[in-house]
Amino acid sequence: SQLFLFLMRIELYRTRRRQMTSRSKNVKLAAWNIPLFDQTSRDFLRDINDVLSECHYSAGDFIFRKGETDYSMHLLQQGEASMFAGTKSDRHPGSGWPMVGLQDMCEGRRNGKAMSVVLKGSIFGEQELLFMSNRSVNVVARTQCSTFALTRHSYDAVVGKYPADAMQIAANAERLVMLRKD
Repeated sequence: SQLFLFLMRIELYRTRRRQMTSRSKNVKLAAWNIPLFDQTSRDFLRDINDVLSECHYSAGDFIFRKGETDYSMHLLQQGEASMFAGTKSDRHPGSGWPMVGLQDMCEGRRNGKAMSVVLKGSIFGEQELLFMSNRSVNVVARTQCSTFALTRHSYDAVVGKYPADAMQIAANAERLVMLRKD
């Protein structure tokens, strides 16, 4: 009985260790995939990776809602999400939150119309992170999702140490905004 418990603890420890190792490998690579951070220093990317937080969502969960003041950016690591703007007519009268059925959200439709689908490796929320603007769209998990989130507070703490990288990020942001307009 004691030996069995001891062996179970060892196996639990090994399992947790494997999970932590796989998470740290994913996080190590996360910031290198963010176009906003192209041509920034390795030290900056390392520090950004250290402050990324892993978030998990079930199908139908809102990752964020239009109008929120959550100044964070997300990198979708696993799963799919739907992105849609919503209108005042889509809002629930009491709460103001969008009235979209769970099935429609998970299937990527709103009132029978297709929504933008966010796939693994996609970045969203970078405008809110940089410009501290309210959310301009709703993002809902279509499947089980995992994201790495970067909050404004964490971003400010890191970018303050790297003024040259801050200038590069500003240039990258301007370029990305111009690409989206086209």
